[in-house]
Amino acid sequence: MSVHSMTKDLHVWQIKKPPIKALVSYDNDLLSADEKQRASRFKNPELAAWWAYIHVAVREILSGYYHCLPKELIFTTDKNGKPSVNHPNLGGFINLAHSGDLALLAISDICDVGVDVEYHSPLPEMAQVVTRFFSTQEQKDFRQQPSPLQLQTFYNIWTRKEALIKANGMGMSAPLQAFDVPVNDMIGWAIPILRPPMETDQQYRLTELNLDDNFAGAICLYSPSLTKLPLPNISYYDYRRG
Repeated sequence: MSVHSMTKDLHVWQIKKPPIKALVSYDNDLLSADEKQRASRFKNPELAAWWAYIHVAVREILSGYYHCLPKELIFTTDKNGKPSVNHPNLGGFINLAHSGDLALLAISDICDVGVDVEYHSPLPEMAQVVTRFFSTQEQKDFRQQPSPLQLQTFYNIWTRKEALIKANGMGMSAPLQAFDVPVNDMIGWAIPILRPPMETDQQYRLTELNLDDNFAGAICLYSPSLTKLPLPNISYYDYRRG
């Protein structure tokens, strides 16, 4: 595993699901006891192996940044489940998301970061989800899209909202209808529109990720002093075992 260092870029690692034979041969010893227990809760052996593979990958990737062995990393989560790394060489912020055969690990040395990815799978209950979780403006923008584009539009909105609430650490406790995210293709960083009880929108910057056509992905930066920070470029990396 090569050693990486952060500059002022935002690093996004793509972890792709390998063939089943490689998937079940992951090095389980790199996982903590808690991670092994969580993997064992999956009733489907392939899902268990994929979950474990992702978390082994995260350890191997981060060990290159923090100059330690993968097994030495200790992960903690806050009350809303947002992860962080407890290590003396810690110098950045992380966030993890996965959907289908793809996982994303975002690493920032600038400020808190949230990432989300969703596979474009059919969603029979899409209309109900839009009504329940999207803001009034997002619902309007969604329904104005031609029918063939509505599924992609739905996942664009959903991943952008998820990235924002993961960045600020609120998770699903956030009032999802209290902010608007851009609906169409995004060029560069955008400022979402927030309303009470959410904080001022100047604390957030949001953009989409460049992924395969079957996936939607978004990333969000969050900091009370974000207006004073340089906005980063996004560098993409592909994880390879060994």
